[in-house]
Amino acid sequence: MNLKQLRFNVKSLDDSAGEGVFSGYASTFGNKDLQGDVIAKGAFAETLAKDYDGGAGIPIHWNHQDGKPTDIIGRTLSAVEDEKGLLISAQLDIEDNPTAQQAYDLLKDGRVHQMSIGFVPTKTAWITEKGDGPWGGHSEFQQIKLFEISVVPVAANQQAEILAVKSGRAISSANEEKLRAAFASLSEVLEGIDSDNSSASDENKPDDSKTGEKQDDKKLAPDKGRDAEAEKAERLNVIKSARELVTGGKDNKETK
Repeated sequence: MNLKQLRFNVKSLDDSAGEGVFSGYASTFGNKDLQGDVIAKGAFAETLAKDYDGGAGIPIHWNHQDGKPTDIIGRTLSAVEDEKGLLISAQLDIEDNPTAQQAYDLLKDGRVHQMSIGFVPTKTAWITEKGDGPWGGHSEFQQIKLFEISVVPVAANQQAEILAVKSGRAISSANEEKLRAAFASLSEVLEGIDSDNSSASDENKPDDSKTGEKQDDKKLAPDKGRDAEAEKAERLNVIKSARELVTGGKDNKETK
C-alpha cells in the first residue's frame, strides 16, 4: 500500500461545525511530492463512487496504525474532488476513543498539522519531462483505490492544507503570507550556512603564495567580522519571527 503525506494549516471553524470536526485537503493534484510522484486530477473519482458512497465513511487513522480498534479515530463526513484536490470533512470519535481525543487536541493547538493517504494505484503512467530528476521522468497516479486517510506527524507534500479545526487557533491570511516568506528566508539561511562552511574549509587550507597578503587581510578582518555579525543577527530575527508566528508568541522549551 502506498502512503502519501500532506501538510495542512490549522484555521478556526465556527461552533456550528460540531466538536471533533476538521476539514481540509487530503491530497492535491498536479504537484510533485518529495518522492517525485504526482496524483492526477480525477484519480479518486472511481473509488469515491464505488467504495465510499460518494465520499462518506472513509476511515480516519492515527499515523496509519491499524493494530487496535482505537487506531481508527474517525471517519469522513464527505470527500469530494475539486480543482485543487481531494477535499474532506471528517468527524473524530472524541467521545469514546482516547486516541481520537489526543489527536484532536494536537490538531487544535497546531502541534500536528499533516495528513497522509493510504492507497493502491490502479492506473499509473510514466511522464517524461526534460530535467525531471535523475530518472528523466516521474510516476503519475491516474486512478487510485483509497483505503484510509491518516492524521500524521510527518509531511511530504507541502500543498495540501486543513481549512478548519473547531476551536483551533486562528491564523490570518496576513500571518500565513508572513510564514511563507519566513520559511523561504529560512531556506536561504540554510543555503548560506552550507556556503559559509564550504568557504571556511577552503580558507583553513595553507597557501604559501599568499603570505605577502596577510597584513592586508588583517586590515579587512574587522569589517568582515561586523558583516558576519550583522548577517547572523538578521538570520536570527527571521527564525524568531517564524517561531512567533507558529507558536502565537509563546516560547517553546526544549527538554533534554
